[in-house]
Amino acid sequence: MTDLLLQKQPDRFDIYRRPPGLWLSPSRKRWMVTAPDLIRQVMTSDAFAVPTYDVSRLSERLNVDLRFLNALREWIPLAHEGERHRHLRANFARAVTSRSDAALEGLRQALEARRSIFSRPTGTEFCLFSDLFRPALRRAIARLSDVPLTEDLPVEVIPQLFDDTISLTRRRRINAVLEGISGCIPASLGEDERQTRMAVIALSANTLLGSVCQTFIEQLGQSPGRPLRDVAWGRELTRTALPLVEKRVVKPVELGGQSLQPGDRVRLFIEAAGVSAEGRPCYDDLFFAVGPHKCVGMNVSIRAWQMVADFCATLDCKVELLSVSERDGDYVFNLPERILVKLDA
Repeated sequence: MTDLLLQKQPDRFDIYRRPPGLWLSPSRKRWMVTAPDLIRQVMTSDAFAVPTYDVSRLSERLNVDLRFLNALREWIPLAHEGERHRHLRANFARAVTSRSDAALEGLRQALEARRSIFSRPTGTEFCLFSDLFRPALRRAIARLSDVPLTEDLPVEVIPQLFDDTISLTRRRRINAVLEGISGCIPASLGEDERQTRMAVIALSANTLLGSVCQTFIEQLGQSPGRPLRDVAWGRELTRTALPLVEKRVVKPVELGGQSLQPGDRVRLFIEAAGVSAEGRPCYDDLFFAVGPHKCVGMNVSIRAWQMVADFCATLDCKVELLSVSERDGDYVFNLPERILVKLDA
């Protein structure tokens, strides 16, 4: 259980720092890597490749319709290497760069539209996730992808396609959501543009939302009892919603004194790099990966957090954090689905 959910253990930051930062997990049947220097080696070496996330065999064997999920996989940069990856990454980068300002403006408007929730009577309890963060960042993602997302589309389930442990029922749900999103995109657009827009949603729906929520929780906890305007909101994301990534070995390689062979799997706990000398979470560039698969959305993600931090710095109220609960059955992302708070005097 510890290896399966290491990224959710309360003491994981201590575990991350234990030498040698590399071990073979019998339960997960893969190498677990927590040492930042080894993580960087894997991310920049051509001896490792990303998983393909191909579910076509599953779809054919069980005669299940997963065509929208399979189609999206073909257009996600994280599922490819080489020339195909470079082509998809270029498309993705152009889309994100051209629409970043619009996304951030949408975020600003959505935050302002919800300012009144902080003017409720003292003692009022509410969920910051559902009342503020989810709707505001959903607006940003809609503009970043240029897809008019309707409220009946739970886009947060889509990134779970990167979890190889999810059930067939969950895969079918993802497929249904993707079908719904496809219906929101003009049919006149080419397949390249349509799938790129859907890929933007898939790669930001959990990472942007979860990272902002986690960072807010972390930084609020460092200043208990203070009005939000007096909290020391940092300018960087100190937590990431994607604490790990997977790689597969494609040719023999030495890693941390161990011999890895083709077919071996490697789990990189990128969250481990963001631990300060005092043991507290802090920003690290590994949150966005390094090497060929470095996240092209890093800049807009950090700017989105800064906008949220600036918004919080204009609020006079005190907020007491009552409880946080994460999504059930999630073995990849750290996504708070409920952030219960109370307004204090």
